[in-house]
Amino acid sequence: MKINVEIDCSPLEARKFLGLSELEPMQMSLLKQIQAQIAAALPKMSAEQLVKSWVSLGQQGYEEFQRLLREAAGGARKRGREGQ
Repeated sequence: MKINVEIDCSPLEARKFLGLSELEPMQMSLLKQIQAQIAAALPKMSAEQLVKSWVSLGQQGYEEFQRLLREAAGGARKRGREGQ
């Protein structure tokens, strides 16, 4: 025997029916706090500081990363000239 039951309700209605808590006010509060923290931190961060934090190998790793970027840019310029 096979029985199929279809319930047509919204997620909010299902949570209420099952007695689960409403999480949206808490989620919105946390989201506002996170946005405020990001907005406060952005002016303090420069692109150089971000790259240094991402490249954790110290000065040598940072210099290597810059070299790779210069080589990639140089290769792109050469390909652009060849295509003309």
